[in-house]
Amino acid sequence: MYRLILCMSIMLWLGGIGVGGAVPYSEPPSLPEDVNAQGIRAYFLALSEGESTVITGTDGFTMVVDTGTAKSATEVADFLEEHQIARIDVLVLTGEMDEHIAGTDELLKRIPVEQMIVPALIKDSILHKVHQSLPQIQTVREGQTLEWPAQLKMRILHPCEPLSLSPQANSLVFQLIHGRIKFLFTSDIHEESEVRLLEKYNVESQILKVSDGGSNQASSPPFLEKVDAHAAILFRNRPTAEGSDEVIERLNETWIDVYQTKNHGTITVISNGEDYRIEREKTKGYFDAK
Repeated sequence: MYRLILCMSIMLWLGGIGVGGAVPYSEPPSLPEDVNAQGIRAYFLALSEGESTVITGTDGFTMVVDTGTAKSATEVADFLEEHQIARIDVLVLTGEMDEHIAGTDELLKRIPVEQMIVPALIKDSILHKVHQSLPQIQTVREGQTLEWPAQLKMRILHPCEPLSLSPQANSLVFQLIHGRIKFLFTSDIHEESEVRLLEKYNVESQILKVSDGGSNQASSPPFLEKVDAHAAILFRNRPTAEGSDEVIERLNETWIDVYQTKNHGTITVISNGEDYRIEREKTKGYFDAK
């Protein structure tokens, strides 16, 4: 029923959207009153460069996925301080690319980190780029599931052996699962990694973090069909991402609501484990499809 209503809403707005991926302004659906009992918020930060997502729980738990570039690291730390987050319980580094990891040193200087999670198969290539004293390191491999309080789980899907010659293809891919709500984090993987994932796993998720800033080296039609997401989130802060307009068109063709940090600012997904809503930092005047 949700998908039917969603599709009908999009059809009514389609004439004004085009293929640029802008989301028409509308009030988000309200969550039940018990959202504060087991709730999480996932903030996809509108950084000047790179990618970083902050996940907070009503129990005080905080996870950070990637740290942006060296230039944008202060923006991540500033966000945490503005939200009175004095400690990171789990810092997840998904790969060795500067857009994901180069801000780690600055973040470690400013915010205490209890535990860092890195993929076992590319641990050395990640950690040799971090020069600050390291917190406790947990390496993870595909097939593992990690659990925390408040119904929060992390299911590791990638990388796997044999490793690719492309660092992006060896990025960490995981589902963050909060009750019935699934977020699929794809870091910078390309189509070859998507093929491997589809051979092994059910990747269906409500929220998709689009790979590699929307590059057309990923987000293949078969992959998007299997993920069957309701909403796709793109970190759009590079001058260009190769083929990104093509990817946005693909997303629109699959009836996925597209949110871009370039247009919408920081994007917040609020979940109570049963339902979710999405809040955008900017108002409808900023919904620019270009």
